[in-house]
Amino acid sequence: MGLLLGCMKFQSVQPELAYIALLAVGAAEFLCAQIPARKRRREAFVVLTVMGTALLLAAAPSHYTFQANDVAILWLVGAEVFLIAGVIVKEVVFRRLGLFTGLLVGLHLAGTDFRQLMTFRASSESVALASGVLFAVCAIVLYFNALVSAHGGRIFLPTPLIVLC
Repeated sequence: MGLLLGCMKFQSVQPELAYIALLAVGAAEFLCAQIPARKRRREAFVVLTVMGTALLLAAAPSHYTFQANDVAILWLVGAEVFLIAGVIVKEVVFRRLGLFTGLLVGLHLAGTDFRQLMTFRASSESVALASGVLFAVCAIVLYFNALVSAHGGRIFLPTPLIVLC
């Protein structure tokens, strides 16, 4: 999924319209999950639903953080699909892959995107909306990952919020 979307984004004539591909592929994944045959197989239903929803939610930040070589949003979507599917299906390998991919996204942001932002800030004082949206979305998602990993996936159980704090 991520490789397909990354290839479509890098090789498209107008990569600033890649968010439309995210919307289309996300909607297709979500609709495939709703097929009655998939609903009988719980794991397939959960993974396809999570993947489709993650792609649909990633379309808006991808539209506002347009940069020709920005892969952080796509990596973040992959990390969230692994993490949430691992928690729901109770698969430790998926959770660990999701957390490790989230770590790689954070390292990429700190090593590449933050350095570019500091270079931009040294030469200009104009608004950096794309970088702001990218860092804000990644911060919120990585904070959610920290909550999930700290509570061992119990955050999705029907318990009162007071117990989690």
